[in-house]
Amino acid sequence: MRYVGLGLVLSLLCAAAVVVLVDRSRGGPPPSAELLEGLERRLAALEQRLAAPARGNNDPRTLAEIAQLCEDTQGLVLDGERGLRRDLQGIYERLLARLDEISLRNAAASAAADPAAREKVHARLTELGIILRLDVGEVELSGAFSETDRPLEFLAVAPGGRAYEALFLIDVAPAALKVAIEELGFAENDPDPETFRWADSTRGVFVYAQWEGQAHPCRVEDLVWNRETDTIMQRTPWMFTASRFFTDTRTWERHFAAELYKNLMALSLTYAAEALLANPLECASNENIFFPNKDRCPKSGTKAKLILRKEAQPEWDKP
Repeated sequence: MRYVGLGLVLSLLCAAAVVVLVDRSRGGPPPSAELLEGLERRLAALEQRLAAPARGNNDPRTLAEIAQLCEDTQGLVLDGERGLRRDLQGIYERLLARLDEISLRNAAASAAADPAAREKVHARLTELGIILRLDVGEVELSGAFSETDRPLEFLAVAPGGRAYEALFLIDVAPAALKVAIEELGFAENDPDPETFRWADSTRGVFVYAQWEGQAHPCRVEDLVWNRETDTIMQRTPWMFTASRFFTDTRTWERHFAAELYKNLMALSLTYAAEALLANPLECASNENIFFPNKDRCPKSGTKAKLILRKEAQPEWDKP
């Protein structure tokens, strides 16, 4: 009788699971009718054997099949829950992104209408170590060379970031740098979602580096070696991806990715969405080709500054 009872309970559980599947999987692809019919056939076969004379009730194969069916059904339920959770999170993210957009637009409008408020923002940026020169269209940051002898994933990170994979360690708060770049007149721009490429007409930020002993700043691309082409990195403006906000589904807390991970400028496309500035070159899809240019880079720890500009500086572009 205990096995017959187990079969009845199993039947009820599976029936409930099917209802849950049909209901919860609406957030993603629902289980196919063929899959559900297969589960029901397996369940019916097991119930028939459980209702048979005692000879079959103790068959280890029957117990193993019960356990396997429970596991398969539970897997489908969990897949349905994940699908629903994923889609609900997507809706949640889009709503919050819309709120962020409205909030930022209103804040920008308020600042533009109130010069005093904008001056306070600029003063705060200065306190945070960001030198903003709107008259010449540039932002100056202080830091040091971080890693000059290992593969690179980032051009620059903030303290707490993955300095062992970055050419520069810059002493700046990512959220503050985002505001400074926006003050230069840049707006967030993302690549095409299918090709992960930016249009040639997209405006980018020109980045220069300078350290003691240099007559003038140099393009940061000259400091990066491309192992694939066996030459220095191709010069390019850097795209202002502005990082992203995301929600931790375990706690439903909202995070600004650049502030959380401390990514400032990504060499690899893998981290483009988390950083403020991204390498737009096609070779960015290969994360194993960038190294420090040992012919140009000083030793790790050498103090340096980065200069982000709206326009290229021809005098600095000379070798």
